[in-house]
Amino acid sequence: MKCPACSAETAETDVCGCGAILRPGRCRKCGGELKEGVRACSACGTLVMRSASSSWLLLGAVVLGFFVLALVLLRPTEEQAQVLPPTPPPQVPTAPAVNVPKPVETPKQRADSLFNAAMQASEAGESARASEVIPLALDAYQKIEGLDSDALFHVALLRAASGDQPEARATAERILAKSPDHLLALSVAARASDALGDQASARRYYERVVAVYPAESAKRIPEYVDHSRLLPVYRTEAERALGRK
Repeated sequence: MKCPACSAETAETDVCGCGAILRPGRCRKCGGELKEGVRACSACGTLVMRSASSSWLLLGAVVLGFFVLALVLLRPTEEQAQVLPPTPPPQVPTAPAVNVPKPVETPKQRADSLFNAAMQASEAGESARASEVIPLALDAYQKIEGLDSDALFHVALLRAASGDQPEARATAERILAKSPDHLLALSVAARASDALGDQASARRYYERVVAVYPAESAKRIPEYVDHSRLLPVYRTEAERALGRK
């Protein structure tokens, strides 16, 4: 069929590709008569292409349908193309925490710790602190059976630091009963005697310290090793008390 408007050959349809009507009809808007070859209603101006039911419109609808279908079919592919979140690193199992028991403090170790605290406070002039710790240290030593010479020496010093000079000398004598030349016990006994005003006893203890010092200080007994700094101090003190320094 040839279009009366553009002379183009067209298939069996109501409207040409140029927009002209190929068969007489009515305007869908005003109902006016549409003649062959017109592109718009002469009465209201409505385009024939928009008012007529043509195969071109059907073709457009088909194409649009295929387009929408393609979008629907492609959607899963787009979702699959999304970047997946990074895979977390594998969790390495951690070893369970092991509770390591603290070493148990022996009665002697506790008593010695209190002794050190008491002596440090006393030497630093912290009388309130010393008065607080000394009874605790003495009580700790009293709970130990069979005190050795080192522990008895500590007790003697604690007694002297608390002002109890008779007990300080009595404790030193307990050491001297087993070790007559014990330098630490002789020195504590000499100091206690001097504090008590017993100068004769103090002189005897000091003379013994000076006499036995060379041989006795060479011994490697535990209390001499632990209190090695006191040995030369006690010797100098004895020599001065005897007027030899």
